[in-house]
Amino acid sequence: MKGIKNTTLPILFLALVLSSCGVNSVDPVFSPSGGQAQVSDSYLDYAPPATADGNGWVDGYYSMGYGGQGQHSFCLGAACFCPDGWSAGDFTASMLIADASSSGTLSSSGKASLITDNEIRVNSSSSTSVSTSSNSVVQAPDFFLVGNHAGPLYGAVHLGQSALSDPLQFLPYPDSSGLVVRSNSLLSVSSPTTLQPGVYNGGIAASSGADVTLAPGLYYIVNGGLSIGSHANVKGTEVTLFLADAATSTISIQGGGAAQLTPPTDGYTKGLTIFFNRGNASTVTITGGGNLQIYGSIYVKSATVNLGGNGNMVAGSQIVASKVSVGGNGTSRITTAGGIYALPSGCFAP
Repeated sequence: MKGIKNTTLPILFLALVLSSCGVNSVDPVFSPSGGQAQVSDSYLDYAPPATADGNGWVDGYYSMGYGGQGQHSFCLGAACFCPDGWSAGDFTASMLIADASSSGTLSSSGKASLITDNEIRVNSSSSTSVSTSSNSVVQAPDFFLVGNHAGPLYGAVHLGQSALSDPLQFLPYPDSSGLVVRSNSLLSVSSPTTLQPGVYNGGIAASSGADVTLAPGLYYIVNGGLSIGSHANVKGTEVTLFLADAATSTISIQGGGAAQLTPPTDGYTKGLTIFFNRGNASTVTITGGGNLQIYGSIYVKSATVNLGGNGNMVAGSQIVASKVSVGGNGTSRITTAGGIYALPSGCFAP
Protein backbone atom coordinates (compact mmCIF):
# COMPACT_ATOMS: atom_id res chain seq x y z
CA MET A 1 0.00 0.00 0.00
CA LYS A 2 1.19 3.50 -0.81
CA GLY A 3 1.28 6.68 1.24
CA ILE A 4 2.79 5.19 4.41
CA LYS A 5 4.11 7.99 6.57
CA ASN A 6 5.65 8.28 10.05
CA THR A 7 4.78 4.74 10.90
CA THR A 8 6.27 1.96 12.99
CA LEU A 9 6.38 -1.80 12.53
CA PRO A 10 3.60 -2.49 15.10
CA ILE A 11 1.24 -0.13 13.28
CA LEU A 12 2.16 -1.62 9.91
CA PHE A 13 1.52 -5.10 11.27
CA LEU A 14 -1.92 -4.04 12.55
CA ALA A 15 -2.88 -2.55 9.19
CA LEU A 16 -1.72 -5.62 7.29
CA VAL A 17 -3.67 -7.90 9.59
CA LEU A 18 -6.84 -5.85 9.14
CA SER A 19 -6.42 -5.83 5.36
CA SER A 20 -5.71 -9.55 5.14
CA CYS A 21 -8.76 -10.33 7.26
CA GLY A 22 -11.02 -8.45 4.87
CA VAL A 23 -12.13 -5.92 7.46
CA ASN A 24 -13.87 -3.09 5.63
CA SER A 25 -14.18 -0.54 8.43
CA VAL A 26 -12.77 -0.29 11.92
CA ASP A 27 -12.97 2.43 14.54
CA PRO A 28 -10.14 1.77 17.03
CA VAL A 29 -10.73 2.08 20.74
CA PHE A 30 -7.98 3.74 22.75
CA SER A 31 -7.21 3.89 26.44
CA PRO A 32 -6.60 7.38 27.91
CA SER A 33 -3.15 6.25 29.02
CA GLY A 34 -2.00 6.41 25.40
CA GLY A 35 -1.10 2.72 25.17
CA GLN A 36 -1.33 0.45 22.16
CA ALA A 37 -4.46 0.51 20.02
CA GLN A 38 -7.08 -1.99 21.09
CA VAL A 39 -9.44 -3.01 18.27
CA SER A 40 -12.79 -4.07 19.66
CA ASP A 41 -14.89 -6.71 17.88
CA SER A 42 -17.96 -4.56 18.51
CA TYR A 43 -16.55 -1.96 16.12
CA LEU A 44 -15.96 -4.26 13.15
CA ASP A 45 -19.41 -3.50 11.72
CA TYR A 46 -18.96 0.27 11.98
CA ALA A 47 -20.12 1.91 8.73
CA PRO A 48 -18.78 5.36 7.86
CA PRO A 49 -20.45 7.48 5.13
CA ALA A 50 -20.73 5.75 1.76
CA THR A 51 -18.70 8.13 -0.37
CA ALA A 52 -15.77 10.46 -0.03
CA ASP A 53 -16.40 14.18 0.37
CA GLY A 54 -16.05 16.46 -2.62
CA ASN A 55 -12.83 17.78 -1.14
CA GLY A 56 -11.32 14.29 -1.30
CA TRP A 57 -10.98 13.82 2.46
CA VAL A 58 -11.22 10.09 3.00
CA ASP A 59 -10.08 9.36 6.52
CA GLY A 60 -10.93 10.99 9.80
CA TYR A 61 -8.68 10.81 12.82
CA TYR A 62 -8.14 7.20 13.89
CA SER A 63 -10.58 5.81 11.34
CA MET A 64 -10.94 3.64 8.28
CA GLY A 65 -11.81 5.16 4.94
CA TYR A 66 -15.15 6.11 3.46
CA GLY A 67 -16.87 3.39 1.50
CA GLY A 68 -15.42 1.26 -1.27
CA GLN A 69 -12.59 3.44 -2.54
CA GLY A 70 -11.24 4.16 0.89
CA GLN A 71 -11.89 0.79 2.49
CA HIS A 72 -8.23 -0.24 2.56
CA SER A 73 -6.98 3.03 4.05
CA PHE A 74 -6.25 3.15 7.73
CA CYS A 75 -4.95 6.02 9.83
CA LEU A 76 -3.48 5.78 13.30
CA GLY A 77 -2.22 9.09 14.60
CA ALA A 78 0.00 10.58 11.91
CA ALA A 79 0.53 7.25 10.10
CA CYS A 80 -1.70 6.55 7.10
CA PHE A 81 -2.09 3.55 4.84
CA CYS A 82 -3.84 4.68 1.66
CA PRO A 83 -5.32 3.03 -1.44
CA ASP A 84 -3.08 2.86 -4.51
CA GLY A 85 -2.89 6.25 -6.16
CA TRP A 86 -4.15 8.16 -3.13
CA SER A 87 -1.86 10.32 -0.99
CA ALA A 88 -1.63 10.79 2.77
CA GLY A 89 -1.95 14.27 4.22
CA ASP A 90 -2.75 16.28 7.33
CA PHE A 91 -5.56 18.69 8.12
CA THR A 92 -3.64 21.87 8.94
CA ALA A 93 -6.25 24.64 8.70
CA SER A 94 -6.11 27.12 11.57
CA MET A 95 -9.91 27.24 11.78
CA LEU A 96 -12.89 25.23 10.62
CA ILE A 97 -16.18 26.98 11.42
CA ALA A 98 -18.82 24.31 11.09
CA ASP A 99 -22.22 26.06 11.25
CA ALA A 100 -23.87 25.40 7.89
CA SER A 101 -26.23 28.35 7.39
CA SER A 102 -26.00 31.18 9.94
CA SER A 103 -24.87 34.74 9.38
CA GLY A 104 -21.74 35.94 11.17
CA THR A 105 -20.37 32.52 11.99
CA LEU A 106 -17.00 34.27 12.04
CA SER A 107 -17.31 37.82 13.33
CA SER A 108 -15.20 40.64 14.69
CA SER A 109 -16.04 43.84 16.52
CA GLY A 110 -14.28 46.97 17.76
CA LYS A 111 -10.56 47.11 17.05
CA ALA A 112 -10.00 43.40 17.55
CA SER A 113 -7.45 41.49 15.51
CA LEU A 114 -7.43 37.81 14.62
CA ILE A 115 -4.29 36.50 12.94
CA THR A 116 -3.82 32.87 11.92
CA ASP A 117 -0.84 30.96 10.53
CA ASN A 118 -2.91 28.85 8.15
CA GLU A 119 -6.17 28.96 6.23
CA ILE A 120 -9.64 29.62 7.68
CA ARG A 121 -12.57 27.55 6.37
CA VAL A 122 -16.18 28.66 6.88
CA ASN A 123 -18.97 26.21 6.06
CA SER A 124 -21.96 28.56 6.27
CA SER A 125 -23.77 29.21 3.01
CA SER A 126 -24.97 32.62 4.21
CA SER A 127 -24.12 35.69 2.11
CA THR A 128 -22.79 37.20 5.35
CA SER A 129 -21.21 34.06 6.81
CA VAL A 130 -18.26 36.24 7.86
CA SER A 131 -18.99 39.66 9.33
CA THR A 132 -16.11 41.98 10.24
CA SER A 133 -16.02 45.56 11.47
CA SER A 134 -14.15 48.20 9.50
CA ASN A 135 -11.75 48.83 12.39
CA SER A 136 -10.86 45.20 12.99
CA VAL A 137 -8.30 42.96 11.30
CA VAL A 138 -9.08 39.32 10.42
CA GLN A 139 -6.02 37.95 8.67
CA ALA A 140 -5.13 34.53 7.24
CA PRO A 141 -3.19 33.31 4.20
CA ASP A 142 -6.47 32.05 2.68
CA PHE A 143 -10.18 32.13 3.43
CA PHE A 144 -12.27 29.31 1.96
CA LEU A 145 -15.96 30.29 2.18
CA VAL A 146 -19.04 28.37 1.12
CA GLY A 147 -21.01 31.63 1.21
CA ASN A 148 -19.82 35.24 1.21
CA HIS A 149 -18.59 37.89 3.63
CA ALA A 150 -19.44 41.40 4.77
CA GLY A 151 -16.53 43.58 5.82
CA PRO A 152 -12.81 43.38 5.13
CA LEU A 153 -10.73 40.22 5.18
CA TYR A 154 -6.95 40.30 4.95
CA GLY A 155 -5.81 37.39 2.79
CA ALA A 156 -6.86 35.57 -0.39
CA VAL A 157 -10.64 34.96 -0.36
CA HIS A 158 -12.09 31.94 -2.19
CA LEU A 159 -15.89 31.94 -2.54
CA GLY A 160 -18.32 29.18 -3.46
CA GLN A 161 -16.26 26.43 -1.88
CA SER A 162 -17.56 23.02 -0.80
CA ALA A 163 -18.22 22.59 2.90
CA LEU A 164 -15.45 20.75 4.68
CA SER A 165 -16.37 17.77 6.82
CA ASP A 166 -15.28 17.56 10.45
CA PRO A 167 -11.75 16.12 10.34
CA LEU A 168 -12.09 14.74 13.86
CA GLN A 169 -15.58 13.27 13.50
CA PHE A 170 -14.40 9.70 14.07
CA LEU A 171 -12.22 10.46 17.09
CA PRO A 172 -13.76 8.44 19.96
CA TYR A 173 -14.47 10.13 23.26
CA PRO A 174 -11.97 9.33 26.02
CA ASP A 175 -12.77 6.39 28.29
CA SER A 176 -13.04 7.39 31.95
CA SER A 177 -13.17 3.87 33.37
CA GLY A 178 -9.47 3.77 34.17
CA LEU A 179 -9.26 7.28 35.63
CA VAL A 180 -9.16 8.26 39.30
CA VAL A 181 -12.20 10.20 40.55
CA ARG A 182 -10.78 13.41 42.01
CA SER A 183 -14.01 15.14 43.08
CA ASN A 184 -17.72 14.39 43.36
CA SER A 185 -18.91 18.02 43.34
CA LEU A 186 -17.67 21.38 42.08
CA LEU A 187 -14.06 21.81 43.09
CA SER A 188 -13.37 25.42 44.10
CA VAL A 189 -9.75 26.55 44.21
CA SER A 190 -8.69 29.77 45.93
CA SER A 191 -5.07 29.10 46.96
CA PRO A 192 -1.95 27.62 45.30
CA THR A 193 -2.97 24.11 44.21
CA THR A 194 -1.67 21.35 41.98
CA LEU A 195 -4.41 19.22 40.44
CA GLN A 196 -3.95 15.70 39.12
CA PRO A 197 -5.58 14.20 36.00
CA GLY A 198 -8.75 12.22 36.52
CA VAL A 199 -12.53 12.60 36.72
CA TYR A 200 -13.93 15.85 38.10
CA ASN A 201 -17.66 15.60 38.76
CA GLY A 202 -19.18 19.07 38.92
CA GLY A 203 -16.26 20.87 37.31
CA ILE A 204 -13.39 23.06 38.47
CA ALA A 205 -13.54 26.75 39.44
CA ALA A 206 -10.46 28.85 40.21
CA SER A 207 -11.39 32.12 41.88
CA SER A 208 -9.67 35.43 41.30
CA GLY A 209 -6.07 35.33 42.50
CA ALA A 210 -5.82 31.53 42.63
CA ASP A 211 -2.67 29.82 41.37
CA VAL A 212 -3.44 26.45 39.76
CA THR A 213 -1.05 23.93 38.23
CA LEU A 214 -2.47 21.07 36.15
CA ALA A 215 -0.25 17.99 36.18
CA PRO A 216 0.11 16.30 32.76
CA GLY A 217 -2.77 14.08 31.66
CA LEU A 218 -6.49 13.91 30.88
CA TYR A 219 -9.00 15.99 32.88
CA TYR A 220 -12.37 14.32 32.37
CA ILE A 221 -14.99 16.86 33.50
CA VAL A 222 -18.58 15.71 34.09
CA ASN A 223 -21.67 17.82 34.91
CA GLY A 224 -19.66 21.00 35.00
CA GLY A 225 -16.95 22.98 33.29
CA LEU A 226 -13.75 24.86 33.95
CA SER A 227 -13.83 28.45 35.14
CA ILE A 228 -10.66 30.51 35.57
CA GLY A 229 -11.48 33.82 37.21
CA SER A 230 -9.94 37.20 36.50
CA HIS A 231 -6.38 37.46 37.89
CA ALA A 232 -6.20 33.72 38.50
CA ASN A 233 -3.18 31.89 37.16
CA VAL A 234 -3.34 28.44 35.57
CA LYS A 235 -0.54 26.42 34.05
CA GLY A 236 -0.70 22.98 32.49
CA THR A 237 1.84 21.15 30.36
CA GLU A 238 0.68 18.22 28.20
CA VAL A 239 -2.94 18.35 29.36
CA THR A 240 -6.29 17.66 27.68
CA LEU A 241 -9.48 19.17 29.11
CA PHE A 242 -12.44 17.01 28.08
CA LEU A 243 -16.01 18.11 28.83
CA ALA A 244 -18.06 14.94 28.64
CA ASP A 245 -21.64 16.27 28.69
CA ALA A 246 -23.78 17.31 25.75
CA ALA A 247 -25.12 20.14 27.90
CA THR A 248 -24.18 23.77 28.50
CA SER A 249 -21.11 23.17 30.64
CA THR A 250 -18.26 25.21 29.25
CA ILE A 251 -14.79 26.67 29.70
CA SER A 252 -14.28 30.29 30.70
CA ILE A 253 -10.79 31.79 30.98
CA GLN A 254 -10.91 35.47 31.89
CA GLY A 255 -8.19 38.05 31.46
CA GLY A 256 -6.02 39.76 34.00
CA GLY A 257 -4.07 36.72 35.11
CA ALA A 258 -1.85 34.23 33.34
CA ALA A 259 -2.75 31.03 31.54
CA GLN A 260 -0.31 28.69 29.83
CA LEU A 261 -1.65 25.41 28.46
CA THR A 262 -0.08 22.89 26.09
CA PRO A 263 -1.47 19.54 24.84
CA PRO A 264 0.01 16.04 25.03
CA THR A 265 2.76 15.38 22.51
CA ASP A 266 1.84 11.72 22.09
CA GLY A 267 -0.87 9.23 23.03
CA TYR A 268 -4.58 9.18 22.32
CA THR A 269 -5.22 12.92 22.75
CA LYS A 270 -2.03 14.10 21.09
CA GLY A 271 -2.35 17.76 20.14
CA LEU A 272 -5.78 18.26 21.78
CA THR A 273 -5.92 20.83 24.58
CA ILE A 274 -9.70 21.34 24.73
CA PHE A 275 -12.18 18.68 23.59
CA PHE A 276 -15.99 18.92 24.01
CA ASN A 277 -18.78 16.42 23.60
CA ARG A 278 -19.95 17.05 20.04
CA GLY A 279 -23.47 17.88 21.26
CA ASN A 280 -22.29 20.64 23.60
CA ALA A 281 -23.52 23.96 22.14
CA SER A 282 -22.21 26.24 24.88
CA THR A 283 -19.98 29.31 24.56
CA VAL A 284 -16.27 29.07 25.28
CA THR A 285 -14.80 32.36 26.53
CA ILE A 286 -11.08 33.08 26.25
CA THR A 287 -10.10 36.64 27.09
CA GLY A 288 -6.76 37.99 28.16
CA GLY A 289 -3.49 39.54 27.12
CA GLY A 290 0.14 38.63 26.68
CA ASN A 291 0.09 36.29 29.68
CA LEU A 292 -2.51 34.04 28.05
CA GLN A 293 -0.97 31.36 25.86
CA ILE A 294 -2.97 28.30 24.85
CA TYR A 295 -1.33 25.95 22.36
CA GLY A 296 -2.87 22.89 20.77
CA SER A 297 -6.21 22.21 19.10
CA ILE A 298 -9.53 23.42 20.48
CA TYR A 299 -12.15 20.94 19.24
CA VAL A 300 -15.63 22.14 20.25
CA LYS A 301 -17.66 21.28 17.16
CA SER A 302 -21.09 22.57 18.27
CA ALA A 303 -19.95 25.38 20.56
CA THR A 304 -19.20 29.06 19.99
CA VAL A 305 -15.74 30.41 20.81
CA ASN A 306 -15.50 34.03 22.01
CA LEU A 307 -12.01 35.51 21.89
CA GLY A 308 -11.12 38.92 23.27
CA GLY A 309 -9.00 41.11 25.46
CA ASN A 310 -6.72 44.08 25.25
CA GLY A 311 -3.34 42.44 24.73
CA ASN A 312 -1.69 39.93 22.43
CA MET A 313 -2.68 36.37 23.29
CA VAL A 314 -2.23 32.93 21.77
CA ALA A 315 -5.68 31.35 21.64
CA GLY A 316 -4.86 27.93 20.26
CA SER A 317 -3.13 26.28 17.33
CA GLN A 318 -6.32 25.09 15.63
CA ILE A 319 -10.01 25.72 16.34
CA VAL A 320 -12.91 23.57 15.16
CA ALA A 321 -16.14 25.21 16.36
CA SER A 322 -19.66 26.09 15.27
CA LYS A 323 -18.94 29.83 15.45
CA VAL A 324 -16.06 32.14 16.41
CA SER A 325 -16.26 35.78 17.46
CA VAL A 326 -13.43 38.18 18.24
CA GLY A 327 -13.78 41.36 20.30
CA GLY A 328 -11.84 43.83 22.41
CA ASN A 329 -8.84 45.87 21.35
CA GLY A 330 -6.15 43.20 21.37
CA THR A 331 -4.83 40.51 19.06
CA SER A 332 -5.79 36.84 19.17
CA ARG A 333 -3.29 34.59 17.42
CA ILE A 334 -3.94 31.05 16.20
CA THR A 335 -0.46 29.71 15.70
CA THR A 336 1.13 26.37 15.00
CA ALA A 337 4.44 27.51 16.48
CA GLY A 338 6.34 24.48 17.73
CA GLY A 339 4.10 22.10 15.77
CA ILE A 340 1.76 21.59 18.74
CA TYR A 341 -1.67 20.78 17.39
CA ALA A 342 -3.82 17.80 16.48
CA LEU A 343 -2.84 16.17 13.21
CA PRO A 344 -5.85 14.31 11.88
CA SER A 345 -4.33 12.37 9.03
CA GLY A 346 -6.18 11.25 5.98
CA CYS A 347 -6.05 10.01 2.41
CA PHE A 348 -6.78 12.34 -0.48
CA ALA A 349 -8.14 11.46 -3.90
CA PRO A 350 -5.66 11.61 -6.82
